[in-house]
Amino acid sequence: MSFEPAAESVPALLRWRTEQDRAAPACASRTREGDWRTVTWHELCSQVAVTSAALGRLGLRRGDRLAVLARTRREWQVAEMSALEAGAVVVGIEPHAAPEQIQYVLRHSRASFLVADNAQMISAIPQDGLAGISRVIVFDGPAPSIGPPDGISWQALQEPAVGVAPTHSAPLKQDDPATIIYTSGTTGQPKAILYTHRQLLLACRSIVEAFPEICPGDAFLCWLPMAHLFQRMMNLAAIAKGAQTYFVEDPRDVMTAVRQVEPAVFVGVPRFYERLHEGIQQRLARLPRWLAPLVGAALAAGRQSAACRRERRRAPVGLHIRHAVLDRLILKPVRRVMGRNIKFMVTGSAPTPIWLLEFFHSIGLLLLEAYGVSENAVPMAANRVREYRFGSVGKPFAANQLRLAADGEIFVRGEGVFSGYEGEQDAAAAARFTDDGFYQTGDVGRLDEEGFLYLTGRKAEIIKTSTGRRVSPVSVESVYTRSPLIDQVVAVGNGRKYLVGLVAVCRAAVARRLEESGLPLPESGEQLAGMPEVVELVRRELERLGPELAPHERFADFAVLPEPLSIARGELTPTLKVRRERVAARYAEMIESLYVRAEARPEARTEAGPNALAGGGVA
Repeated sequence: MSFEPAAESVPALLRWRTEQDRAAPACASRTREGDWRTVTWHELCSQVAVTSAALGRLGLRRGDRLAVLARTRREWQVAEMSALEAGAVVVGIEPHAAPEQIQYVLRHSRASFLVADNAQMISAIPQDGLAGISRVIVFDGPAPSIGPPDGISWQALQEPAVGVAPTHSAPLKQDDPATIIYTSGTTGQPKAILYTHRQLLLACRSIVEAFPEICPGDAFLCWLPMAHLFQRMMNLAAIAKGAQTYFVEDPRDVMTAVRQVEPAVFVGVPRFYERLHEGIQQRLARLPRWLAPLVGAALAAGRQSAACRRERRRAPVGLHIRHAVLDRLILKPVRRVMGRNIKFMVTGSAPTPIWLLEFFHSIGLLLLEAYGVSENAVPMAANRVREYRFGSVGKPFAANQLRLAADGEIFVRGEGVFSGYEGEQDAAAAARFTDDGFYQTGDVGRLDEEGFLYLTGRKAEIIKTSTGRRVSPVSVESVYTRSPLIDQVVAVGNGRKYLVGLVAVCRAAVARRLEESGLPLPESGEQLAGMPEVVELVRRELERLGPELAPHERFADFAVLPEPLSIARGELTPTLKVRRERVAARYAEMIESLYVRAEARPEARTEAGPNALAGGGVA
């Protein structure tokens, strides 16, 4: 049995797994010396019981809210499971969020317990933000001395107390509240979504059923932010399948962990895979020159063979033999960057360029794009190992009923869908649903004849030009980011005659192209953005890809940004979605100068203005 259908709660699933595999490894984390320390299912379950009892002694009661403000780590999961065992509701907070936003979440969620990495993290929160907190617990270091609320260290919390049981008096039920998720949001304050144990278990079951390739004993890496639901759902899927979770506290160590752990499944975001691609290209560039023809032949054979697999046709005999030989000699060592056990990789949270999916496929690594919304505990759709279409986000999960509106907006109904944001008035909540109960996601897409879902943009982000055209910026940006030289693109043009673009380049790829001409890569971002050769490289890429777009969707002009868009500066959400208003405000002068420059060219004064891109460059 791969999943226990009778589990009434998330802690019950952990107890069931412990009964099945008491002495098997459950998870691992690094010691201070850098070694991996493994914990068995019995040890994990015992620690959860001890910690849950300790939280009860401190006053945590059924229905209370416990907030976790910490980086990804094994203790995060223990705190989560312990609070759930006590009947509390877990609130995840992004540790890199601004202090004011942390304060807002603590107040809005009515959290009474706060668990954090250390005392320094607590001290950064405005003092009145802790007004409703009765207890503060820190994973690292001594208990904080901040007066009310009372502080305690994680170490002290782990001391067992004989005869103390978990705080709830009755078993947890599936419809009891389990967690509150806050949307990252591209505008305004984050919104709160409450999910029950039933919905979390449904999400877990849906993931397990969609990916039967996951087996007991498989290794997972947990390195994405645990404040967000998806990483925690993958952790829950690991429990359901008896897989082992390795916690990576610092994202900069993820590739070291990959080499050590050699995971069977890897989950990441597009930016990670772009950097992985850059690393592979740099590794290939360092090979002896005499190997270059062999490497080129191997990559070409890989591309052709992968295309045959995607198109479900048999490769010619000559290609099959050539690919088999070159794969063993060249491609197999290349894909070992992800270890020897990798079955598939998953990407989500933002669009992944098709060229990147095809590149990994060509070297023998299957990268599957998935799609989810915060308002549905169950992932909306995903490509599967045996069913995938690059460019799509896969087929909808069985627990979801999807419907497309006349304008392409995606509606969803199912048990995993939320019932409304916490604290929202009934009228506002009802407006988010159709009369027959479908949640209106705001995402726009299409379904092909085989049932694969393709995302084409966000309804709220649709650009309306002054000529009456409606343009999806995400669709435009996804075409231009197919270039390996282009890292990020932001399309601008609301209320204007045509579009202009802000482009952040991929430094490593640009450096390789400049090196071919004997030119060094400038150190500063400003120098890079203003370098004529870099501007020319970008212009050629935009012109090369432009014909894939309608004339009114192409850029009339563009500027190279001095630095990539950043979460720290608020230009991206923690899930890497563009905060367009923030970007437009920061680069307002640059954008205006692009339109002034475009208008100065007679050929750019019509809706076919993008044909004047030859004059584009840094503003």
